[in-house]
Amino acid sequence: MKLLFVAFQRISTGLLCTCMLLFLSCQKEPTVDTNPSIGSSDPTLNYILSLGFKRENVVEYGDYYIVEGDMKFSKKDYNNIPGARLQQRFDNLIPIINHDIANTISVRVDYSFTDPDVRQKVINAAQASISSWNSISVSKLRFIYFSGSSANITLTHTSSSNPNTYAVATPPINCGAGPSIGLTDIIADLDTNQLHQLLVHEMGHCAGFRHTDESYLNGPYLVPLTPYSDANSVMNSGAGDNSARSWTGFTAYDVVATQVLYPTNAFAIAEYNNATDKVDFRWTPSKFCNTTVTIQMTLPNGSYSQAISTNNDGTESFQLDLPGTYKIRVFTTSVPALEATITL
Repeated sequence: MKLLFVAFQRISTGLLCTCMLLFLSCQKEPTVDTNPSIGSSDPTLNYILSLGFKRENVVEYGDYYIVEGDMKFSKKDYNNIPGARLQQRFDNLIPIINHDIANTISVRVDYSFTDPDVRQKVINAAQASISSWNSISVSKLRFIYFSGSSANITLTHTSSSNPNTYAVATPPINCGAGPSIGLTDIIADLDTNQLHQLLVHEMGHCAGFRHTDESYLNGPYLVPLTPYSDANSVMNSGAGDNSARSWTGFTAYDVVATQVLYPTNAFAIAEYNNATDKVDFRWTPSKFCNTTVTIQMTLPNGSYSQAISTNNDGTESFQLDLPGTYKIRVFTTSVPALEATITL
Protein backbone atom coordinates (compact mmCIF):
# COMPACT_ATOMS: atom_id res chain seq x y z
CA MET A 1 0.00 0.00 0.00
CA LYS A 2 1.22 3.31 -0.76
CA LEU A 3 0.50 5.35 2.08
CA LEU A 4 -2.48 6.65 1.00
CA PHE A 5 -4.15 8.14 1.81
CA VAL A 6 -2.22 5.61 2.89
CA ALA A 7 -1.72 3.16 1.46
CA PHE A 8 2.29 3.85 1.85
CA GLN A 9 2.42 2.93 -1.76
CA ARG A 10 3.52 0.73 0.42
CA ILE A 11 3.62 2.18 3.62
CA SER A 12 6.86 3.81 3.53
CA THR A 13 7.71 2.50 6.86
CA GLY A 14 8.36 -0.76 5.56
CA LEU A 15 5.47 -2.92 5.86
CA LEU A 16 3.30 -2.44 3.07
CA CYS A 17 5.46 -1.48 0.37
CA THR A 18 2.74 -2.00 -1.89
CA CYS A 19 0.55 0.85 -1.18
CA MET A 20 -2.02 -0.70 0.50
CA LEU A 21 -3.69 -2.33 -1.87
CA LEU A 22 -7.10 -2.36 -2.66
CA PHE A 23 -7.72 -4.70 -5.40
CA LEU A 24 -10.90 -3.19 -6.30
CA SER A 25 -10.55 -0.38 -8.64
CA CYS A 26 -12.32 2.55 -7.15
CA GLN A 27 -13.67 3.36 -10.54
CA LYS A 28 -14.21 1.58 -13.79
CA GLU A 29 -11.79 3.72 -15.76
CA PRO A 30 -8.99 6.05 -14.72
CA THR A 31 -9.76 9.75 -14.44
CA VAL A 32 -7.79 12.13 -16.65
CA ASP A 33 -7.29 15.73 -15.61
CA THR A 34 -8.90 17.93 -18.22
CA ASN A 35 -8.26 21.25 -16.47
CA PRO A 36 -4.57 22.14 -16.80
CA SER A 37 -5.22 25.82 -16.15
CA ILE A 38 -5.13 25.66 -12.36
CA GLY A 39 -2.08 27.53 -11.12
CA SER A 40 0.25 27.00 -8.18
CA SER A 41 -1.45 29.86 -6.34
CA ASP A 42 -4.09 27.42 -5.09
CA PRO A 43 -2.93 26.24 -1.61
CA THR A 44 -4.91 22.99 -1.74
CA LEU A 45 -3.45 22.09 -5.13
CA ASN A 46 0.04 22.95 -3.87
CA TYR A 47 -0.53 20.67 -0.89
CA ILE A 48 -1.70 17.79 -3.11
CA LEU A 49 1.30 18.18 -5.42
CA SER A 50 3.65 18.39 -2.43
CA LEU A 51 2.54 14.88 -1.50
CA GLY A 52 3.97 13.61 -4.78
CA PHE A 53 0.79 13.21 -6.83
CA LYS A 54 1.07 13.86 -10.55
CA ARG A 55 -0.72 16.96 -11.81
CA GLU A 56 -2.44 15.02 -14.59
CA ASN A 57 -4.12 12.83 -11.95
CA VAL A 58 -5.69 15.80 -10.16
CA VAL A 59 -9.14 17.02 -11.29
CA GLU A 60 -10.94 20.08 -9.92
CA TYR A 61 -14.65 19.89 -9.13
CA GLY A 62 -15.77 23.26 -7.74
CA ASP A 63 -14.80 23.33 -4.07
CA TYR A 64 -12.75 20.13 -4.06
CA TYR A 65 -10.23 18.06 -6.02
CA ILE A 66 -10.41 14.37 -6.91
CA VAL A 67 -7.00 12.66 -7.06
CA GLU A 68 -6.43 9.38 -8.90
CA GLY A 69 -10.15 8.94 -9.29
CA ASP A 70 -11.18 8.24 -5.70
CA MET A 71 -9.35 10.49 -3.21
CA LYS A 72 -11.14 13.72 -2.31
CA PHE A 73 -9.40 16.87 -1.06
CA SER A 74 -11.77 19.65 0.01
CA LYS A 75 -10.45 23.16 -0.56
CA LYS A 76 -11.97 24.15 2.78
CA ASP A 77 -10.33 21.35 4.78
CA TYR A 78 -6.90 21.19 3.14
CA ASN A 79 -6.03 24.79 2.31
CA ASN A 80 -4.49 25.69 5.68
CA ILE A 81 -2.46 22.62 6.54
CA PRO A 82 1.00 23.72 7.76
CA GLY A 83 4.23 22.15 6.64
CA ALA A 84 3.31 20.48 3.35
CA ARG A 85 5.41 17.35 3.15
CA LEU A 86 7.63 18.33 0.29
CA GLN A 87 10.49 16.08 1.35
CA GLN A 88 8.50 13.41 3.08
CA ARG A 89 9.62 9.95 2.23
CA PHE A 90 6.13 8.79 2.99
CA ASP A 91 4.90 10.51 -0.10
CA ASN A 92 2.83 7.46 -0.89
CA LEU A 93 1.36 7.90 2.39
CA ILE A 94 -0.83 10.82 2.96
CA PRO A 95 -0.66 12.24 6.48
CA ILE A 96 -1.76 9.45 8.73
CA ILE A 97 -3.86 8.87 11.83
CA ASN A 98 -2.20 9.54 15.15
CA HIS A 99 -1.11 6.25 16.71
CA ASP A 100 -2.77 7.11 20.04
CA ILE A 101 -6.26 7.10 18.51
CA ALA A 102 -5.82 4.58 15.69
CA ASN A 103 -7.67 1.86 17.61
CA THR A 104 -10.97 3.75 17.95
CA ILE A 105 -11.98 4.82 14.44
CA SER A 106 -15.76 4.88 14.28
CA VAL A 107 -17.65 4.29 11.01
CA ARG A 108 -21.30 4.99 10.24
CA VAL A 109 -23.68 4.94 7.26
CA ASP A 110 -25.92 8.00 7.03
CA TYR A 111 -29.48 8.23 5.69
CA SER A 112 -28.66 9.87 2.36
CA PHE A 113 -29.29 6.53 0.61
CA THR A 114 -32.95 6.82 -0.36
CA ASP A 115 -33.36 3.12 -1.13
CA PRO A 116 -33.42 1.25 2.22
CA ASP A 117 -32.18 -1.93 0.54
CA VAL A 118 -29.12 -0.12 -0.82
CA ARG A 119 -28.43 1.44 2.58
CA GLN A 120 -28.61 -1.98 4.26
CA LYS A 121 -26.32 -3.38 1.60
CA VAL A 122 -23.80 -0.64 2.40
CA ILE A 123 -24.13 -1.27 6.15
CA ASN A 124 -23.47 -4.99 5.65
CA ALA A 125 -20.44 -4.29 3.47
CA ALA A 126 -19.11 -1.70 5.93
CA GLN A 127 -19.35 -4.15 8.81
CA ALA A 128 -17.65 -6.86 6.75
CA SER A 129 -14.87 -4.42 5.79
CA ILE A 130 -14.38 -3.43 9.42
CA SER A 131 -14.02 -7.08 10.35
CA SER A 132 -11.44 -7.54 7.59
CA TRP A 133 -9.29 -4.61 8.75
CA ASN A 134 -9.62 -5.66 12.39
CA SER A 135 -8.43 -9.17 11.53
CA ILE A 136 -4.89 -7.90 10.89
CA SER A 137 -2.90 -8.96 13.93
CA VAL A 138 -0.10 -7.03 15.64
CA SER A 139 -1.64 -3.77 14.47
CA LYS A 140 -3.33 -1.01 16.43
CA LEU A 141 -5.50 0.08 13.50
CA ARG A 142 -9.07 -0.76 14.48
CA PHE A 143 -12.45 0.34 13.15
CA ILE A 144 -15.76 0.29 15.05
CA TYR A 145 -19.23 0.37 13.47
CA PHE A 146 -21.42 3.07 15.01
CA SER A 147 -25.12 3.57 14.37
CA GLY A 148 -25.33 7.03 15.94
CA SER A 149 -25.49 10.45 14.32
CA SER A 150 -21.76 11.14 14.07
CA ALA A 151 -18.57 9.14 13.58
CA ASN A 152 -14.96 9.54 12.51
CA ILE A 153 -15.84 8.24 9.03
CA THR A 154 -19.27 8.68 7.47
CA LEU A 155 -20.38 6.69 4.41
CA THR A 156 -22.73 8.84 2.39
CA HIS A 157 -24.41 8.97 -1.01
CA THR A 158 -22.73 11.30 -3.48
CA SER A 159 -22.93 12.21 -7.13
CA SER A 160 -20.08 12.34 -9.61
CA SER A 161 -19.56 13.98 -12.96
CA ASN A 162 -17.63 10.84 -13.92
CA PRO A 163 -20.24 8.12 -14.62
CA ASN A 164 -17.65 5.38 -13.93
CA THR A 165 -16.78 6.45 -10.39
CA TYR A 166 -17.91 4.12 -7.61
CA ALA A 167 -16.58 6.03 -4.61
CA VAL A 168 -14.38 8.85 -3.33
CA ALA A 169 -12.69 8.96 0.08
CA THR A 170 -10.99 11.74 2.01
CA PRO A 171 -7.45 11.24 3.36
CA PRO A 172 -6.62 11.87 7.02
CA ILE A 173 -6.98 15.43 8.25
CA ASN A 174 -5.22 16.89 11.30
CA CYS A 175 -4.01 13.46 12.46
CA GLY A 176 -7.51 12.00 12.40
CA ALA A 177 -9.13 9.61 9.93
CA GLY A 178 -10.42 10.94 6.63
CA PRO A 179 -14.00 11.92 7.54
CA SER A 180 -16.00 10.64 4.58
CA ILE A 181 -16.50 8.01 1.91
CA GLY A 182 -18.91 9.07 -0.82
CA LEU A 183 -20.66 6.28 -2.75
CA THR A 184 -22.36 6.87 -6.09
CA ASP A 185 -25.47 5.29 -7.58
CA ILE A 186 -23.53 2.67 -9.55
CA ILE A 187 -22.60 0.77 -6.38
CA ALA A 188 -26.04 -0.77 -6.80
CA ASP A 189 -24.47 -2.79 -9.63
CA LEU A 190 -21.88 -4.35 -7.31
CA ASP A 191 -22.36 -7.71 -5.67
CA THR A 192 -21.59 -8.33 -1.98
CA ASN A 193 -17.93 -9.26 -2.50
CA GLN A 194 -17.27 -6.36 -4.85
CA LEU A 195 -18.74 -3.81 -2.44
CA HIS A 196 -16.75 -5.41 0.38
CA GLN A 197 -13.55 -4.93 -1.63
CA LEU A 198 -14.46 -1.37 -2.50
CA LEU A 199 -15.07 -0.35 1.10
CA VAL A 200 -11.90 -2.03 2.37
CA HIS A 201 -10.04 0.01 -0.22
CA GLU A 202 -11.74 3.31 0.59
CA MET A 203 -11.30 2.82 4.33
CA GLY A 204 -7.61 2.31 3.55
CA HIS A 205 -7.56 5.77 1.98
CA CYS A 206 -9.21 7.23 5.10
CA ALA A 207 -6.39 5.63 7.13
CA GLY A 208 -3.68 7.16 4.94
CA PHE A 209 -2.91 4.53 2.32
CA ARG A 210 -2.38 5.51 -1.31
CA HIS A 211 -2.68 3.34 -4.39
CA THR A 212 -0.03 0.63 -4.41
CA ASP A 213 0.27 0.54 -8.19
CA GLU A 214 0.60 4.27 -8.88
CA SER A 215 3.90 6.06 -9.36
CA TYR A 216 4.61 9.41 -7.71
CA LEU A 217 6.92 12.32 -8.30
CA ASN A 218 8.77 12.28 -4.97
CA GLY A 219 10.45 9.78 -2.71
CA PRO A 220 10.75 6.01 -2.82
CA TYR A 221 7.10 5.78 -1.83
CA LEU A 222 7.73 2.50 -0.13
CA VAL A 223 6.62 1.24 3.18
CA PRO A 224 9.63 -0.38 4.76
CA LEU A 225 9.81 -4.13 4.38
CA THR A 226 7.50 -4.16 1.39
CA PRO A 227 8.32 -4.65 -2.30
CA TYR A 228 7.89 -2.23 -5.19
CA SER A 229 4.89 -4.09 -6.59
CA ASP A 230 2.11 -6.25 -5.24
CA ALA A 231 -0.23 -7.52 -7.94
CA ASN A 232 -3.09 -8.37 -5.59
CA SER A 233 -2.83 -5.56 -3.07
CA VAL A 234 -6.17 -4.28 -1.87
CA MET A 235 -4.90 -0.76 -2.40
CA ASN A 236 -4.21 -1.20 -6.11
CA SER A 237 -6.14 1.30 -8.17
CA GLY A 238 -7.23 -1.24 -10.77
CA ALA A 239 -6.55 1.31 -13.49
CA GLY A 240 -7.44 -0.13 -16.90
CA ASP A 241 -9.99 -2.58 -15.53
CA ASN A 242 -13.54 -2.19 -16.75
CA SER A 243 -15.16 -4.07 -13.89
CA ALA A 244 -14.96 -4.00 -10.11
CA ARG A 245 -12.91 -6.66 -8.38
CA SER A 246 -14.11 -9.00 -5.68
CA TRP A 247 -12.79 -9.32 -2.16
CA THR A 248 -10.15 -12.04 -1.87
CA GLY A 249 -8.36 -10.84 1.25
CA PHE A 250 -5.24 -8.86 2.07
CA THR A 251 -1.91 -9.86 0.62
CA ALA A 252 0.99 -10.64 2.94
CA TYR A 253 2.50 -7.24 2.20
CA ASP A 254 -0.79 -5.46 2.83
CA VAL A 255 -0.57 -6.94 6.29
CA VAL A 256 3.07 -5.96 6.70
CA ALA A 257 2.39 -2.41 5.61
CA THR A 258 -0.42 -2.02 8.11
CA GLN A 259 1.71 -3.45 10.89
CA VAL A 260 4.56 -1.11 10.03
CA LEU A 261 2.41 2.00 9.87
CA TYR A 262 0.19 1.15 12.81
CA PRO A 263 2.03 -1.32 15.07
CA THR A 264 0.39 -2.44 18.29
CA ASN A 265 2.96 -0.42 20.22
CA ALA A 266 4.89 2.54 18.89
CA PHE A 267 8.55 1.60 18.66
CA ALA A 268 12.07 2.63 17.72
CA ILE A 269 14.79 0.21 16.66
CA ALA A 270 18.43 0.57 15.63
CA GLU A 271 20.17 -2.12 13.56
CA TYR A 272 23.55 -2.40 11.89
CA ASN A 273 23.31 -2.73 8.11
CA ASN A 274 26.18 -4.83 6.76
CA ALA A 275 25.46 -3.82 3.18
CA THR A 276 25.86 -0.09 3.82
CA ASP A 277 28.13 -0.21 6.89
CA LYS A 278 25.67 2.15 8.60
CA VAL A 279 23.19 2.00 11.45
CA ASP A 280 19.58 2.05 10.31
CA PHE A 281 17.23 3.73 12.77
CA ARG A 282 13.47 3.17 12.36
CA TRP A 283 10.50 4.46 14.33
CA THR A 284 6.69 4.62 14.19
CA PRO A 285 5.79 7.81 12.25
CA SER A 286 2.16 7.77 13.38
CA LYS A 287 3.34 8.40 16.94
CA PHE A 288 4.19 11.98 15.97
CA CYS A 289 1.60 14.26 14.42
CA ASN A 290 4.31 16.25 12.69
CA THR A 291 5.92 16.59 9.30
CA THR A 292 9.37 16.63 10.92
CA VAL A 293 10.91 15.14 14.06
CA THR A 294 14.11 15.69 16.01
CA ILE A 295 16.76 12.99 16.42
CA GLN A 296 19.57 13.11 18.97
CA MET A 297 22.11 10.53 20.15
CA THR A 298 23.91 9.81 23.38
CA LEU A 299 27.46 8.90 22.31
CA PRO A 300 29.66 6.16 23.85
CA ASN A 301 31.50 8.78 25.94
CA GLY A 302 28.22 10.00 27.44
CA SER A 303 28.04 13.27 25.54
CA TYR A 304 25.17 14.26 23.29
CA SER A 305 25.32 14.62 19.54
CA GLN A 306 23.96 17.69 17.83
CA ALA A 307 20.17 17.38 17.44
CA ILE A 308 19.00 17.16 13.84
CA SER A 309 15.61 17.81 12.30
CA THR A 310 14.48 15.27 9.72
CA ASN A 311 11.36 14.18 7.88
CA ASN A 312 8.95 12.06 9.88
CA ASP A 313 9.19 9.18 7.42
CA GLY A 314 10.12 6.51 9.95
CA THR A 315 13.70 5.87 8.87
CA GLU A 316 17.17 7.41 9.06
CA SER A 317 20.70 6.05 8.64
CA PHE A 318 23.89 7.04 10.43
CA GLN A 319 27.60 6.42 9.93
CA LEU A 320 28.86 5.64 13.43
CA ASP A 321 32.59 5.02 13.63
CA LEU A 322 33.40 4.87 17.35
CA PRO A 323 32.91 1.54 19.15
CA GLY A 324 30.61 1.52 22.13
CA THR A 325 26.93 1.95 22.99
CA TYR A 326 24.73 4.58 21.37
CA LYS A 327 21.26 5.67 22.44
CA ILE A 328 19.22 7.20 19.63
CA ARG A 329 16.10 9.23 20.42
CA VAL A 330 13.38 10.59 18.15
CA PHE A 331 10.94 13.16 19.52
CA THR A 332 9.02 16.40 19.06
CA THR A 333 8.41 19.25 21.45
CA SER A 334 4.98 17.86 22.31
CA VAL A 335 5.53 14.07 22.20
CA PRO A 336 7.93 12.09 24.42
CA ALA A 337 10.83 10.34 22.74
CA LEU A 338 10.99 6.86 21.29
CA GLU A 339 14.47 5.46 22.00
CA ALA A 340 16.65 2.62 20.72
CA THR A 341 20.07 1.41 21.87
CA ILE A 342 22.78 -0.23 19.78
CA THR A 343 26.30 -1.39 20.66
CA LEU A 344 29.00 -1.47 18.00
